[in-house]
Amino acid sequence: MAFWWLGQHSFVVKLGGVVCYIDPFLTDMEARQVRPLLKPEEITNADIVLGSHDHIDHIDRAAWPVIAKASPKAVFVTPALLRTR
Repeated sequence: MAFWWLGQHSFVVKLGGVVCYIDPFLTDMEARQVRPLLKPEEITNADIVLGSHDHIDHIDRAAWPVIAKASPKAVFVTPALLRTR
């Protein structure tokens, strides 16, 4: 198992061959405490992207479509209230 901090409340966990990004907040904003350590397009290895709740520093709506394009096989997991069909 490996565990990396991406700044703010963002983490990457790798367990076996599965890579999970937890609350990847990668948009560069003035209010951030720590600048993003990755660009969304650099996330090419995501298997799972988890957004724990609906705040910009947990579900980064600007970054997620870019992550989805860079990691097309990734499964995105959000609270049921935020899901669209």
